Amino acid sequence: MYVSQLLSEYIKTKKINIKKCAEYFQIDRSTLYKIIRGERKIPNRDFIQQISQYLYLTNDEKKELLNAYEIDRIGEFRYYCRQHVSSFLKEATLLDNRSFTTPDTLDSILKTGHYTNKYDVEHLLYELSLLECKEKDPHIRILGQPTHALYLLRIVSSHIPITHLFCLNNTNELTKDNQFYNLTVLTNIMPLIFNNDHYSPYYYYNEINAINNHLCFFPNMILTTKYLLIYTADHSSGILYEKGETYDAYEILFNQYLKETKCLITNKDNKSDVIEDFNCILYAPPIGAVYQEDDPFPVFLEENVFVESFKKHSMYLKQFVKRNKDHLSGLYTLQGLRHFVDTGYTIDFPQPFYQPLTINDRIKILRRLKNFINTYSINLVDVPEYDNMSFSVIVMNINTLYFQIVSASGTIKTIQLHEASLVMAFNDYYQYILEERLLSKEDAFKIIDSYITQLEMLKE
Repeated sequence: MYVSQLLSEYIKTKKINIKKCAEYFQIDRSTLYKIIRGERKIPNRDFIQQISQYLYLTNDEKKELLNAYEIDRIGEFRYYCRQHVSSFLKEATLLDNRSFTTPDTLDSILKTGHYTNKYDVEHLLYELSLLECKEKDPHIRILGQPTHALYLLRIVSSHIPITHLFCLNNTNELTKDNQFYNLTVLTNIMPLIFNNDHYSPYYYYNEINAINNHLCFFPNMILTTKYLLIYTADHSSGILYEKGETYDAYEILFNQYLKETKCLITNKDNKSDVIEDFNCILYAPPIGAVYQEDDPFPVFLEENVFVESFKKHSMYLKQFVKRNKDHLSGLYTLQGLRHFVDTGYTIDFPQPFYQPLTINDRIKILRRLKNFINTYSINLVDVPEYDNMSFSVIVMNINTLYFQIVSASGTIKTIQLHEASLVMAFNDYYQYILEERLLSKEDAFKIIDSYITQLEMLKE
């Protein structure tokens, strides 16, 4: 047991008298010895807090002890999965959605042959992507594990199809740095999901170590209209071919692999379709479900079809929650609430589409939110990693995971995942939020009332 090992180490290094320690906690000395030896479980987290104070542990030592307690309580894989989901939510906010322009002086013919360093190979990926943008019927096909270098393909127009094949882990083993590999894959492909409306990722299962240690010198490939690039997993070496016999052989191989894969995500155009299929939902900004048709939208665009569609969806969502309130669970984040109060903006709406809501409108929404929380199974949670999220909503049931995101083009789109390990990880994280981050209704109302007071003061 991790916690007993740490506790034993701290007691030894700090030269703690076991008898006096047992007397302080009013337990038998033999019981304390059993806890230290790992023969008896630590009763609760409060005990960790108390013994940390008794041992005069530093903040880092206390945190390490608490982490060890959680690992013993829920298991190593589950603990690190939760940590990784939290990291994923943080990293998703850092996605760079800058647009790129194609250089007018780009050469239309690339030099074929062997490239022998990482810079050249990754620059070649960049050039291949730019050239494909100029083709009449462009299509980029990739076979290879997703890495951070995929950000190079953000330059591709959002209308150009990208078909990407890769392997997911089929075990519950963590990576060497205690990461959940399949979530790392999702993190690495998020820039393409955000920036390309026709990105289609397909997956198959295998043991990841076997993939990484594959004896093939060039296990990855990218096919464009005119070129084939095969390259190493670390991008340190690659060979570029023009269309010909080698290109045709790899194209056949790619199509064979494609038949054996499953699509990781699908896009759903209608947000209302999604909510028919969920049992728990996590909002960043507290807007969508509390909007009424008569709410003012100070829109400055001539085309307000999007606004009307959003209002319709909001009413539909509220009616759905009302009909199914007995078996639904919904969470609003404190971070989204703070963002809305401070700015009048919500991630539900791309900011270019509307001006910030007035102070009166914000107060109106906050009062309605109080009633909504009081009436339905809706709660306020403190989730720091959800601050300024790129996701407006995460929806899930036991089989499906949905993300509603504002893409780089300024449109809201819903992506849907069925891959079992990812759905499991996010469902477990949702339960963790319910257990550890939930505010009581009384505390939630106090916070909302304090925000209303702040806004009222701004009016004066």
